[in-house]
Amino acid sequence: MPNVSQLLRMQDYRPSQLQNILFVRRKSRIGAERAAMPNREEDDVDRLDWKIIAALEEDGRRSFAELGEAVGLSKSPCWSRVRSLEGSGVIHGYTARLDPFALGLAVQSFVEVRISLDAHADFEAAVMAHPAVVECHTTAGDSDYMLKIFARSVDHLDELLRHDLSKLPGVHRLSTVVCLKTIKQQGRLAEWARMTEQQRR
Repeated sequence: MPNVSQLLRMQDYRPSQLQNILFVRRKSRIGAERAAMPNREEDDVDRLDWKIIAALEEDGRRSFAELGEAVGLSKSPCWSRVRSLEGSGVIHGYTARLDPFALGLAVQSFVEVRISLDAHADFEAAVMAHPAVVECHTTAGDSDYMLKIFARSVDHLDELLRHDLSKLPGVHRLSTVVCLKTIKQQGRLAEWARMTEQQRR
């Protein structure tokens, strides 16, 4: 079968011939894109998904064209895969990473909290509403919760602990660890998750 350029140079070509070539090309392209789409029933996160997740974790502002070029997909199937990952909860949002020190919050602390047995719901609601608490985790051991907070100074931290956090519902005891220097933060989850998935298999 001649290609499009050859066909157009022929004086006696039929329009149906051109339509057949274009149809075959379109069918081939769609087939390639479908082949690049993940089969969620067979494999929840496949090789291309891992590439997409890692690329977005590195830079969540990539356009779909840039992302597709980075992982070896065209824009359309790349968009479909990202939407699928968002729908499954693997990707649950895109945010800007802020530097607390640049914002004047120079003191980072971790606070262990012990509370009374009947105050968990009220305590958690209060923590969710408190702007100084950037993270809250339930823990096993001597404490019930671990909080991550930022303060402008040691004096500001002392004020937060004495006059604010200690008065949250049900609090019996606070134990604070001040971070002197952050060595690593916001490590890449995608690479570690992919490695553990491979080990599991």
